[in-house]
Amino acid sequence: MATKYVQIYATTAQLISDMNSGEKGSSFDGLSERLKEASKAIQGKFGPFIPVKEIRTFTVDYRIHEDQALAISPLLEVNSVKVNGVEIRNYALQPSQRRWPNGPYTMISREHGFHSEDVVEIDGLWGKYEELMEIDLTVSQETETKKTMIVSNGGLISPGMVLLIDDEQEFITCGNGSKGSPAPTLLTSKLNGEIDDVNSSQIIEIDDGSEVFEDEVIRVESEDLLIERVSGNSLTVQRGWNQTLITNHADDEPLSVYRTYVVLRGVNGTNAAVHNEAAIQEYMVPDDLNYLCRQIAGLMTMKVRSGFQGRVGNAETGESMYFSEFPPNQIKFIEENYAL
Repeated sequence: MATKYVQIYATTAQLISDMNSGEKGSSFDGLSERLKEASKAIQGKFGPFIPVKEIRTFTVDYRIHEDQALAISPLLEVNSVKVNGVEIRNYALQPSQRRWPNGPYTMISREHGFHSEDVVEIDGLWGKYEELMEIDLTVSQETETKKTMIVSNGGLISPGMVLLIDDEQEFITCGNGSKGSPAPTLLTSKLNGEIDDVNSSQIIEIDDGSEVFEDEVIRVESEDLLIERVSGNSLTVQRGWNQTLITNHADDEPLSVYRTYVVLRGVNGTNAAVHNEAAIQEYMVPDDLNYLCRQIAGLMTMKVRSGFQGRVGNAETGESMYFSEFPPNQIKFIEENYAL
């Protein structure tokens, strides 16, 4: 089976937060695609930043003495090193402090050096950055082929995340009520009091606020609502989320919450496996790279919304122009931070 490579450098939740100013509750179409396009452009320019598990082979072209080193691809962790099929342990990775914090090694040396035509085989994690953030969640997946993941707090998970669960990387493709999202889970609580179709942002009451969390998306009938704050049994919400229609809802209407996500299993060279109440970690990328990805994806989105004319609004309300989705100055500045 071909390796499924996933290099996505921002999440839809981050991009929605960036773009939501002045347009509360509207959400946006196509954000996942824009993030993929932005991340692909960045990877093509800078290389991969999320670790990929692979065995890579390097052939020595000339005699490399013990005080010299062999140049290799950006390497984050080593499982094993073999020279001409024989595993060795007397090697050193350089530079000793890596190229930057959480960054890669780019050279390998060994006692007695390497000889011309030596074949060096390295089983490891490859890429330019390795940082994991703990998410306060666990997950169980009873088979290696299960394509969904259920969590207890949907406010902590977003499409666009690359997660590490045990030794497996998984990519969140959709959820939180976005296009293709699995159905929400029914709550015990119901709506406590009717709500109208007048306000896009308001406080609503439910039977038990302890059942939900901030940043989760709940559903009442056919309307999605984003929870911004939980205070007892009162929820501050954004109405009409996921481009659903704001409507009236009667007292005691059932509530449900999005906590099931579609996932791509075993990405970046890892193997899908069974997980039992396993901890979840998220792969992070450098802040400047994450910001660049969100910026490019946001500019792409606004340009699409303009019909590719690069101009939205009018003379009366004010115009905004979005001509360059690839800001050259920012790209050049960040590229210099990660040049090898």
